[in-house]
Amino acid sequence: MRYEKGHKDATRQHIVDVASRQFRENGVAAVGLAGIMSDAGLTNGAFYTHFESKEDLVEAVVASTLHRRETALQTASGLESMIRG
Repeated sequence: MRYEKGHKDATRQHIVDVASRQFRENGVAAVGLAGIMSDAGLTNGAFYTHFESKEDLVEAVVASTLHRRETALQTASGLESMIRG
């Protein structure tokens, strides 16, 4: 089955978003890949299409978070928003 252009990137970002939330709530060590993928609505096997390991996912989550913070700082109310967040 063929997916539309950008589907893989959107799915990867969805996994990163779910993992980010779970890591913040429970800590990296307490969160398993099965729980992340279940909450993302995907199978465990789909994880390895996007990431090589949990460490690779953690790196993606940190990079995504830093990018979002950097982007927020570039807006007029970004600093205040980031501090409140």
